[in-house]
Amino acid sequence: MSWSLVLAAGHDPSVDSRSSLAGLCEVYWNPVYAFIRRSGYDCDQAQDLTRGSFALLIEKNFLEVADPQRGRFRMAVLSA
Repeated sequence: MSWSLVLAAGHDPSVDSRSSLAGLCEVYWNPVYAFIRRSGYDCDQAQDLTRGSFALLIEKNFLEVADPQRGRFRMAVLSA
């Protein structure tokens, strides 16, 4: 995953940032969902928790402060 996509998604709302955010959600939906399923949640719960995870990233402005120097974005998402 390109950090440029992550950083673009964290910018002030614009057509480009929304497009980048949609791309991030598309790329990371399956890994986050699979992680939650492996944690023992059923399909419906995992879908709700996955949506909630992405909502939390947006609400807490996580993408605005994401830092490539701190490691892989995937690990940051899974630990958020």
